[in-house]
Amino acid sequence: MKAAIFAAGLGTRLRPLTDTVPKPMIEVGGKPILQRTLEALPSSVTEAIVVVGYKGDTIRAAFAEAPLPLRFVEQPELLGTYDALKRAEPFLTDDPFLVLNGDDLYAKEDLERLVASEPFAMLAHRVAAPNPYSHLESRDGCLKGIVQRKDAEALLLKEVYVGASLLDARFFALEPGTTPAGEVGLPHTLERHLNKIPVRILESTFWMPIGTPEELEAARVAFGS
Repeated sequence: MKAAIFAAGLGTRLRPLTDTVPKPMIEVGGKPILQRTLEALPSSVTEAIVVVGYKGDTIRAAFAEAPLPLRFVEQPELLGTYDALKRAEPFLTDDPFLVLNGDDLYAKEDLERLVASEPFAMLAHRVAAPNPYSHLESRDGCLKGIVQRKDAEALLLKEVYVGASLLDARFFALEPGTTPAGEVGLPHTLERHLNKIPVRILESTFWMPIGTPEELEAARVAFGS
């Protein structure tokens, strides 16, 4: 099995730290975030395709001799996660394949459960105060929609997509769906085509996004530095 990992972002909310270091290379507990992502990959993953962009040469150099075979592809413009995955498409010859954010922290056990499922499937996590545009609406263990409304506290279900999914080649034939920001998004593409392909939702036991200084500090506390 192969994995596609998104590591092209600018990390604007973590500036000035990311002025000199790409976000996946920021250290948590003495290791770059991307290294922790790679260490969490299931044992069935034999190669990872890492989608780079901002300061991609730094990432390439740091992982030139990684234990797991890595292939790097470029995303010249940050058009969204759908576009990022399309960049990796020529190398995702295994079916199915795993897709991950390269700047989030996952539990290996959760990713093992995900790849043991059947495509299409995604990991979700329950959070107390999610982004008001990122709630997942589910029914009977399957995705029913992505809630995009500001009255988030009125919703009983507070699951969010954690950027980890199990897909197969059918994904690349789908017309992309757009996010509220106008990007082409992977989860929004899945939502757009639920009438064709159901998406299973598996609840994760652990997930730490690292997009803000507060989230970075929380991760460093959790991992010891």
